[in-house]
Amino acid sequence: MNAPKSLINKDLRIDTLRGLACIFLVLFHIIGAGSQSGLKIEDGLIRNMNDLLGYVRMPLFTFLSGFVYAIRPFSSDSGAFIKGKMRRLLLPMLIVGTLYAVIQSLVPGTNRGVDDWSMLHVLPVAHFWFVEALFIIFIAVMLLEKINAFATPLSTAVVLAVACALFLSPLNTRYFAGSGAIYLLPYFLAGMYINRFTITGSRVVGAVLLAAVAVALYIKYPQFNASKYNRDFFELLVGITACLSLYFIGFKHLALSKLGQYSYAIYIFHVFFTAACRIVLYRLGIHDDTMVICLSLIGGLVGPVIIALIVDKNSYSRTLLLGKRFDKRIPTARVF
Repeated sequence: MNAPKSLINKDLRIDTLRGLACIFLVLFHIIGAGSQSGLKIEDGLIRNMNDLLGYVRMPLFTFLSGFVYAIRPFSSDSGAFIKGKMRRLLLPMLIVGTLYAVIQSLVPGTNRGVDDWSMLHVLPVAHFWFVEALFIIFIAVMLLEKINAFATPLSTAVVLAVACALFLSPLNTRYFAGSGAIYLLPYFLAGMYINRFTITGSRVVGAVLLAAVAVALYIKYPQFNASKYNRDFFELLVGITACLSLYFIGFKHLALSKLGQYSYAIYIFHVFFTAACRIVLYRLGIHDDTMVICLSLIGGLVGPVIIALIVDKNSYSRTLLLGKRFDKRIPTARVF
């Protein structure tokens, strides 16, 4: 039996946004957070646009995670749920994240490596903080599900309000991405709320909200300083509004949606390819920022997709590197 057309369109819309989020993410790591990473661009249009997208990039990723969670939420088996999230999130983080840290420490031309190996993953490795933070969020959501905290729109709104209060609080800890979980939680709950209670909005509403985000960022821009990101009301409001606007607009694009289907693999593996592209291009004498960004973007998007297609052919590699369920029907000896 074929899926209803409305469901297909919804999946296409969500996967399109996933693909868009992937592009934002890969661009961020190509350009870098500042003068110590990526292309080390310190100022100019590219620097400013990359920094301003920080208000949208991780909020959108997390909003979509919450939306997808609401499709198959926690039901009753706590052990199975935790085991599944450990496999899906923590196993690739431990294996791929450790590999990334080792390569970063050994290969010339990469950016800063690990300062204290005894604290590896206790203090998150690079972008893998998101995976750790998301695991904490899933555990928190599971516990809240067990007490029916999301039973009604009102009770869910109360939980969301508490999450926003935590976001705005001074509570911080780098250990196990605790601060990251506090930062991401409101966006996750917003995505879950939209899906669970079937909140709909027209493209007109989405366009108006997106315009409001653009105006807010334009007003903020003269005082903007990416090195001083704060968990403040402005950042929270812009992040949630941006996610809602993009969802309500309902943009659908086949190529982006195909890319979005590999969003997890892209998140995990893209840094290997963006760094490799930059190093190789520099050694070939290619230093034009636009050229390096374009070629590294292609590498950072296509490379992880190829990796995903390869490792998915082996039951062990698909579990260890992508966190997928071990499938006995898939060969265990050969990858190619």
